[in-house]
Amino acid sequence: MNRSIDKYPIALFLLWFVFFFLPVGNRSLWNPDEPRYLQVAWEMVQAKAYLVPVFNGELYAHKPPLFFWLTILMSKISAFETASRYVSALMSLGTIFLTYLIGKRYGGKKIGFVAALILMTSGFFLWLTGTGNIDTTLTFLTTLSFYSFIQYGENKKWLWIFLAYLSCGVGILAKGPVALLIPWLTFLAWTIYKSHFKKEEVPYIHLVWGPFIAIGIAALWMIPACIAGGETYTRELLFTHNIGRTVKSFAHQSPWYYYILNFTGIFAPWSLVFLAAMFGIKKELKEDDEPLSFYLTWFFTTFLFFSMFSGKRGQYLLPAYPAFSLFLANIVNRWDRRGENSFSIRLIIFLILGIGVFVLLAPPFIPFFNKNLDLLADVSFSISGWRLWTVYSIGILSLIILWMSYAKLKLKKYMEACMFFVFAVLLYLGILQISISPGIDHVKSLKYFSNEIKEVVPKSSTIAFYKKYSQRGLNFYLNRPVIPVVSHDQLQNVNPPYDFILRERRNKGRKPIRLGEVSSIKMMGYNGYKAIHVKKIGSKEYTLWKLMPEQ
Repeated sequence: MNRSIDKYPIALFLLWFVFFFLPVGNRSLWNPDEPRYLQVAWEMVQAKAYLVPVFNGELYAHKPPLFFWLTILMSKISAFETASRYVSALMSLGTIFLTYLIGKRYGGKKIGFVAALILMTSGFFLWLTGTGNIDTTLTFLTTLSFYSFIQYGENKKWLWIFLAYLSCGVGILAKGPVALLIPWLTFLAWTIYKSHFKKEEVPYIHLVWGPFIAIGIAALWMIPACIAGGETYTRELLFTHNIGRTVKSFAHQSPWYYYILNFTGIFAPWSLVFLAAMFGIKKELKEDDEPLSFYLTWFFTTFLFFSMFSGKRGQYLLPAYPAFSLFLANIVNRWDRRGENSFSIRLIIFLILGIGVFVLLAPPFIPFFNKNLDLLADVSFSISGWRLWTVYSIGILSLIILWMSYAKLKLKKYMEACMFFVFAVLLYLGILQISISPGIDHVKSLKYFSNEIKEVVPKSSTIAFYKKYSQRGLNFYLNRPVIPVVSHDQLQNVNPPYDFILRERRNKGRKPIRLGEVSSIKMMGYNGYKAIHVKKIGSKEYTLWKLMPEQ
C-alpha cells in the first residue's frame, strides 16, 4: 500500500535547520539576557547544586530552573557557550511543528504549512529562535497546551485535557505562573463564548481541577526549593518576581497601551497583513468559522494579559505568535480562494524588496558609515572576499524570489506568494548571519573584553565588582564562579585589598570612552587604583582598575 509522504514537515525542518540551527555558533553570548541565563546554568554545574538556581554565588529567584536544567543537559553534547541557544532553537522547532499540526487539523496541510512559515518569519520569533532565552521554552509549552486543548475539544478524551494542564505545570517551571494563566484564561474565554454565545454544551469542570494539576507539577520543585532556599528566597520567588512584576515591575515599566503602539514592529512584517485582515473581520466571522474565532481568542487573551503587566517587552508576547500566524494563514487562504485584492501583502513585499536593494548597495559604503557615524563607531564590519560575494549572491537570489512572489500576487495566488516571500526573508536572515552578526559581536558580547582581562589579570589574583553588577555573565567568560560586589567603604576596609576592580556603568554618550578620560578610585591607606583598560559594550562602559603599589 502506497502512502504519500507529507513533504511539508520535511521542508519546515530543513528551513529551520539551515537558517536557525546551523548559525547557532556564529557568535558569542549577547547582552542582556543570554549571558545571564547561561551563567546561572554554568554556576549550578560548578557548584553541583541543581535544585535552586544561583548567580554569582547567590540564590537566583528571578526565574524557575527548567531552562537552566535544559541548558545543562544540552551542554553534555555541545559547548556550554552555545547550549542555551540550542535549547531555544529546539523549542522553537517544536512550536513550529505544533503550529503546522494545528493548522493542518483545522484547514489542511497547506494552511498549516503557511502558518508555520509566517511564524518563522514574524518579529521576535524570528529573532529569538536562535537566542538563548526562556520565552521560546514558555511558548513551546503554552502552544502544546493549546494543541492538547484542541484535541480534547475534538474527541473529548480526558487524557488530552490532562496533557494540556501538565504542559502548563512544566511551563511554570520555565517562567512562573504566566504559563498557566495564559492557557487557562483562554480556555475560560472560549468556554464562555461557546456556551453563552453559541449555545453549545461544553465541558467546563476542567477549569476547576485543571489548575491544581499544573500547580501540583510545579510544587514538586517549588516546595523543596523554598525549603532549601529559605525565607528570603521564597519571598522573592513567589512575590517579588511574580506578583511584584505584575503590579509594579522594577524593570521595563511601560503604559498599558505599549503593545498597541509597538504592534507593527513587534509582529513585523506580517503585522500589516493582520491589521488589514482586522478591518474585514466581521465579514470573515460571518462564515461561522470556529478555528478563526479560537485563534483570535487565543491571541487577544494573551495580548490583553501582558498589557496588564507593568513591565513590558516585545518578546513577552511570544506565546501569542502561533495564534497570530494561524489566523493569518486562514485569512490569506480565504483571499486566495475568493480572488480578492490584498494591498497589505503587496506593501510588505515592496518594503522587503527595498530593504534588499539597500543591503546590496550598502557594502561599499560601510567604511564611510564606520568613520562618520558615532552610532557605528564601535562596529567593525568585514564584508570582503567570500563574505562579499556570498552577500551579493544571496541578495540577488532573494530579489529574484521576491519578484516571483510579486508575480504570484498579481495572479491573486496569495498562498504561493507568501511562500516565496518567506523564503526571501529567510535569505535576508542568512545575509545578516554571515555579514552583520560577526561585525557587531564584539560590541554585543563581553567575551572579547573578558579575554583582554584574562591577559592582564593572573588567575591567582583577586578581583571584585565596584558598587554593582548588572548580571551580564562575566563570571562565565572569566571562569570565576563568584566575583564579589563591594562598595567604596568596603574597599577601604578590605585587607589585603583586591588586586583588581571591575566597574560597570551606563555610557550615555555614543562615542567610545577613552582611557585618559577615566577618573581614579582613591583608597584610604593606599595610592589607589588606576584604570588600565576600558571597554564600551552596547550602552555599558566597563573599566578595569589595578591596585597600584604604595610609593
